[in-house]
Amino acid sequence: MSDTQSLNLKNAPSTLFFYGVAGSGKSFVANLVGDLAGWHVYEADDDISDAMKLALAEHRPFTVEMSGEALGRVSVKIIELQKRH
Repeated sequence: MSDTQSLNLKNAPSTLFFYGVAGSGKSFVANLVGDLAGWHVYEADDDISDAMKLALAEHRPFTVEMSGEALGRVSVKIIELQKRH
């Protein structure tokens, strides 16, 4: 895509949430959408807990508790960012 191209998201929801396995391209697509649409991109990986970082390093799945904690943290962060952007 050229620098002059843009992405029209006027009918999109105010927040797009990309979720999937590591290495699937979530950040790449989110950053592309953000660049083309002029949207702020929040990387939820920046706010995962130490327990989640350890699970990732050890190639273990997240527990239900870890996922619930992360979802709560990310939800609060998204609301804060929506107010600012």
